[in-house]
Amino acid sequence: MAPRATQAAAALLLAAQAAGVGGFKAIVTGASGMVGSTLLHQLEFTTEGCEKATAVRRRTHGDLSTDEGAAALADTARDTGAAVIHCAATFAGEDIVDRNVRAAQAAVRAAAAAGGRLVFLSSMAAVRGPGQEPRPEVGFFTADDWNESTDLSTVGAQYQASKAQSEREAWRLAKELGVEMVSLCPSMIFGPPEDIGRCMESFSAKRVSQWMDGERPIETRLAVDVRDVVDACIASVTTPEAAGRRYIISDEKRVPAEEVAKKMRKLTFDTALEFDGAYVPPVPLGSKEVDSAPVVSELQLAPLRDGLDSIMAMAEAVLIEEERDAARRLYGVA
Repeated sequence: MAPRATQAAAALLLAAQAAGVGGFKAIVTGASGMVGSTLLHQLEFTTEGCEKATAVRRRTHGDLSTDEGAAALADTARDTGAAVIHCAATFAGEDIVDRNVRAAQAAVRAAAAAGGRLVFLSSMAAVRGPGQEPRPEVGFFTADDWNESTDLSTVGAQYQASKAQSEREAWRLAKELGVEMVSLCPSMIFGPPEDIGRCMESFSAKRVSQWMDGERPIETRLAVDVRDVVDACIASVTTPEAAGRRYIISDEKRVPAEEVAKKMRKLTFDTALEFDGAYVPPVPLGSKEVDSAPVVSELQLAPLRDGLDSIMAMAEAVLIEEERDAARRLYGVA
């Protein structure tokens, strides 16, 4: 299986003709990852309101946290005048905070060089940190909230801090350089990616596989479907009023681990799958935890897919890919 791309192992230039809009161009960083590859497919073939892409050129820019990678991305942007959809991120390894901040700076400078809009794929990790509760007067998290944690003791905490710091830096630099920016903060991304074989090393696919194999207890999660994230990325480019806006994109209520376990037991015929019943979320289960109404109304999206359905769609895709991989090994097929 192809390894998951980290810091923009590939970036793709898409020239997509938008019906009724006059067309738009978008540079997608991190296009080998789950969101980026699904976004590429959507733009090229199936996006409602977009015709088939008129051209696709592949350019490898390398690591966007390096001067060389950032310069290559800026050169491509300058040559094309394209919008930049920044999906690339480092999830683990040394200097994760610094690398993600540098990649964010590269994306902003590329958009400035192009004179186009930046769509910045951030994360709910930038909205709230571990143990952080919603503001009492609101009762749930909104796009006005920020991760307040300073904990860098674990890789997970470092990743969450990197998402908050990189998004803050993107907003700061975008304002300084006069770049139109839209930020999207998805929760944990599930659903069927365009190429599950390529995405089996993504965090969510690995976690779902661990749940089904019984390697980890099934967890209570906020969830969003990769197809909804892709739709929001495209709408963020084409909606003029979205400039300067920050959006949460997620099912508004957590998916209880017990419900996921019931579905996965039927899917895997494994009645012994366990779930974590000890986790206490920041708001009671069944209550609204995040506000995603603005992203649906302002970007004119269809209602977001149900979180449980999105988790199970990924589970089915992972199971099929694992069966394919087992057959390939059995018959010696590469």
